[in-house]
Amino acid sequence: MPAGQIDDAAGRPEERSAVPPCGSEDLAAAVRWEHDGSGLRGQVIAENVSRRACRLVGKPTVTPLRPDGVPLPVETVITLEILLTGFVILQRGQRAAAP
Repeated sequence: MPAGQIDDAAGRPEERSAVPPCGSEDLAAAVRWEHDGSGLRGQVIAENVSRRACRLVGKPTVTPLRPDGVPLPVETVITLEILLTGFVILQRGQRAAAP
């Protein structure tokens, strides 16, 4: 499946389980921010940096941190553009983005 394409979560279980889930060591992630009224809107981009394909499931969450690693006291809103979270299979070097 091409990166960025999401399968319905009701897809065949054997297809989902054939590719191992991505671990933190498999991914490089970046977050892009832009002003949106009085807040910020962001996008998460994940790149598979491992030597094998891996599977990302669901919608990512972001916790903003202070420079010392303590979470910022901010409200995080998760939008529901896609009510059924699917998955994406990332081949080595592919990227996927979540708005």
